[in-house]
Amino acid sequence: MARLKLSPAERDSYQSSIYYATEALKLYPGHPHAYYSRGSAHYVLGEYQKALHDFNEALRFDPSLTNAYLARGGAKLALGDYSGALCDFDEMVRRDPENADAYNCRGTANYLLGNYNVALNDLSEAIRLEPGTSLTELAYTARSRTEYALGNYAAAIKDLSQVILCDPNNADAYYSRGTAYYLTGEYNAAIEDLSVLLQLDPAYPKAYLAYLFRGTANVARGYFRSSIEDFTAVIHLQPDYAPGYGGRGMARVELGEYRAAIQDLSRVIQLNPNDGDAYLFRGKAKDAVGDSDGAIDDVRHAARLGNEHAIAFLGERCIRW
Repeated sequence: MARLKLSPAERDSYQSSIYYATEALKLYPGHPHAYYSRGSAHYVLGEYQKALHDFNEALRFDPSLTNAYLARGGAKLALGDYSGALCDFDEMVRRDPENADAYNCRGTANYLLGNYNVALNDLSEAIRLEPGTSLTELAYTARSRTEYALGNYAAAIKDLSQVILCDPNNADAYYSRGTAYYLTGEYNAAIEDLSVLLQLDPAYPKAYLAYLFRGTANVARGYFRSSIEDFTAVIHLQPDYAPGYGGRGMARVELGEYRAAIQDLSRVIQLNPNDGDAYLFRGKAKDAVGDSDGAIDDVRHAARLGNEHAIAFLGERCIRW
């Protein structure tokens, strides 16, 4: 789970909360609310192990402290104990069945455990209980990830559109919706979303993948020159990422830039010797520049790697491979 970005003043405030809660515990050992308060401050500061300790103590001294189950589940989730978190969220839902936060958190835990259908039910319940609140954006985000994982891209797009309505500057939502559009063959919409993302955050951690998806969508539309620009951006960001060279090389074949294509596709083969498409397209490029023997060798290699187009090509010409 991502930590909150805190200003120095905010960090000081939470540190003060920890200090005063610790002082309170010296005066009143075992006070559950002091443990809960200190644990909450530790959690916001990203000190999840300390937070977990305090929430455990709060519940040890007062098992009826309902919100502590939710808080402890959050700490477990942040520490990667998804099963433990799920147990706490289950308890929270049992104690407070109208708590949207509890369903949202339980849905997230179920998603992380791969229980996608159960996660969908929980996240839908969170949205039903608190529509139009700040929680709604989180629930739509989590539900969209679950739909995406299930391959329900149209449903994911619908949820991500709601996220973008809540926060028009949400770069993650544009990236996810753009890739979902790509996977459903809606290339114009994919390019639009990925372009917005790259404009919003040029340093986005997955920018190279955004360029890759946009470049591939441009290939699908027949815009090979634009795709080359995108694949070049991929290579600039990730110089050893084979798909960037592969996409650019294949686009260059389509544009008749055969020698440049051979260079790109040779780089792909250097990075990934099992890429049958790279051998096939390099073979096409070699054939176009008059290197017939090299072309046949490449197509044969592609066929040996199981490339169906290469196998069909050689079969039609009765060439052994």
